[in-house]
Parts: sequence; structure tokens; C-alpha cells
Amino acid sequence: MLNIFSGCSGIKSIVVEKGNPVFDSRNDCNAIIETATNKLIVGCLNTIIPDSVTEIGEHAFENCIGLKSIAIPNSVTKLDTSWNGLIGPFSGCESLQSIEIPNSVTIIPSRAFFRCKSLTSITIPESVTEIGEDAFERCIGLKSVAIPNSVTKIGIAAFSDCKGLKSVTISDLVTRIPTSAFYGCSELTNVTIPDSVIRIDRNAFFGCI
Repeated sequence: MLNIFSGCSGIKSIVVEKGNPVFDSRNDCNAIIETATNKLIVGCLNTIIPDSVTEIGEHAFENCIGLKSIAIPNSVTKLDTSWNGLIGPFSGCESLQSIEIPNSVTIIPSRAFFRCKSLTSITIPESVTEIGEDAFERCIGLKSVAIPNSVTKIGIAAFSDCKGLKSVTISDLVTRIPTSAFYGCSELTNVTIPDSVIRIDRNAFFGCI
């Protein structure tokens, strides 16, 4: 579903009236939830994600530039990405400073945190096995990243243009560092590459001066 409130970054409250047969705003969550699937499809500045939500939609917090922090409950098992991989659930949340990814999530999808430029740190839980393309692209505030041993795949340009990134530790199970994975990470001074890596693709560390 396209973000029906795209560009409305100042919205502080969203309420679906009781009795709606398709959507709800359970527990005064300030969000729109698809009742049948427990999927949060639209959030706002003051959203509190209920424990009953299992999925966060691809446009849920897109360009919510005032959002500074949010807690994702352990009930959530999936973060969506758009069909073409160009939009993730927190794409363009430029003020987002902190977020906890629960151990129930196994994939960080394409562009999940694209252009979250105020994000200074991220803890990737041991449940995650894959980091999608452009997942953290242009997160210029990130200082260090530890990719846990559960991760077996890193997507193209996953951390490209993270210009503040200084240190990266890569999982022991990763066999390939893909194209442009750390492209433009101009502050990068410390990279730990494990013995498992047998291929490093073009431009993987281009511009890491």
C-alpha cells in the first residue's frame, strides 16, 4: 500500500474509529493497522507499536522526518520493503536517533533505514541472517557497525555513503562482500574481514580514503 500520508511529516495522531471492518488503531497506538494481518501500515510521530503487531509495512514511517525514536516489540517478525526495493519502513526518517531491532526479526530489508542520517548506532540482533540492499545507505551518523555471526548475506550498497562510519566487524559466516557495500565510507579506518570471505566485489570499499 502506498503511503497515503506521504510528506505529512508533522502528523502526531492517527485514529481509526471503532467498528471499521478493515483497519484499527488498537491500544491508542496512533497508527493504522490492518486488522486481519496485524500489519502496521501507517505510523506517525507518536506511534506506539502494540505487542500484537507482527509486521511493519514498507511505507509505515517513510519520510517521517520528526520521528526520533521508536520501540519495535518482539511480536514483529517482518519489516517490509516495496516491490521494487526502493522504499523501506523507515526510509527518510532523518531525525531517527535510536531504534531497537527485536530478536524476532530475521531480515533487515532493502532500504529499511535509508537516509536515516541521525542514526548514530544500531544493534543488529543474532536473529538476523540477511541485510538487504541499501539497508543503511546514507546513514551518515553511524560510527560503528558489528555484523553478528548469524548474518550470511550482505546486500549491494548496504552501508554505502555512511560517511561517519569508522569501524566495521563482519560476520564469520559472510562469504562475499558485495558491490559498493561500503562505498563512500570516507572515515572508515578499521575493517575486520573474516576467513570466511572468498570474494570482494567491485567498489566494495571505494572512496574509503
